[in-house]
Amino acid sequence: MLILSGINGISGALEVADRIKECIRNYVFEKKELRVTISIGLACYQGESIKELIGIAVNCYIRPRETAVTE
Repeated sequence: MLILSGINGISGALEVADRIKECIRNYVFEKKELRVTISIGLACYQGESIKELIGIAVNCYIRPRETAVTE
């Protein structure tokens, strides 16, 4: 889990998530031919409890993974 502060709303968080995904996608592992992917769930704090905020992010993380498995 990664919590970022000072990001400019959900659009700023999406930009950061895209940069993280690109770094992971392009990382070269020494002596191994691995292809690594990442799923990221984003949530923007809007007054909910921390537990609710984490739940929102987890749901956003799980949904794409479930879709990818069924395709």
